[in-house]
Amino acid sequence: MRRVRLGVSRFLALFFHWGAFISLPAKSRVAFHEVTERLRDVGSWQSMNVMISFFRARIALISFGFACVCGPVSAFDANLQLSPEVEALKDELSAASLVLAARREGVASSQDILAAAQADYGRLVSALYERGYYGPVVSIRVDGREAADIPPLARLGQVVRVDLRVESGRAFKLGVAKIAPLAEGTAAPDRFRSGAVAELSTIRDAAQAGVGGWRAVGYAKARVARERVVANHGRGELDVDLGIDTGPRVRFGALNIEEGSAVRLNRIRKIAGVPTGKFLTLKHWSGLPRVCAVRVFLPLWHCARRTLCARMAQWM
Repeated sequence: MRRVRLGVSRFLALFFHWGAFISLPAKSRVAFHEVTERLRDVGSWQSMNVMISFFRARIALISFGFACVCGPVSAFDANLQLSPEVEALKDELSAASLVLAARREGVASSQDILAAAQADYGRLVSALYERGYYGPVVSIRVDGREAADIPPLARLGQVVRVDLRVESGRAFKLGVAKIAPLAEGTAAPDRFRSGAVAELSTIRDAAQAGVGGWRAVGYAKARVARERVVANHGRGELDVDLGIDTGPRVRFGALNIEEGSAVRLNRIRKIAGVPTGKFLTLKHWSGLPRVCAVRVFLPLWHCARRTLCARMAQWM
């Protein structure tokens, strides 16, 4: 039994010896041969262990060298194809894509890549809406299969390629551009007019301007109560009709101060600066961040300020 064991061990030692030897450069073979000659008189099991350790160390050094020279390699390839109408928006759409971000970060998990691909439908469409393209067609293929048709928990192999194709269609123009009622002295943005590009940011700015105009003159509960948006794909127009509910005009009420402070009540009222009886105007809205940020070592005064900020936030 001992002869068989020694024979197998010598065979394994010889195998690792020649596997490491033939892959070495010519100059290194001499040094390698000298090391093996010194180990000739050592027991076969010890010789085999030394050879295995030497071989593993060399493999580790080779792998480390490739990593240092080549750097991280992307686990998959991704390509974004755009129609000529939105070629100028390539940087914006690339920034919105989670698939391209995953490729840059070297993501290798198939499930993570699939999740990014399925989320990119909504992200790319939203980015196009911001620029006024309301009839896009987005196709995302993972190794030739449409990502929307792949079950989220499907067992995929290694993902090799993801192709993103975006057909934007034409940019929509504003047909009907209406927002009412508007407070006196308030006007919609210049871009919110018939014939202008119907960018989503333009509509958002118009709604904020209408609500902000009413809040500036005391209608703190003003809000957009009606949103009628219709896309006419035949004409390439977007009709927008916004209605604002002003709500009641808001005044400052009485400032209630709890008893038990050594500070005089009149002094606390003066520090709080609540304009009781006056309408909540733009001046008070602009001063709200300053009011909420002040810190003074008066517990009751600080409590009054905090309550005021909370109520004004509710009105917003």
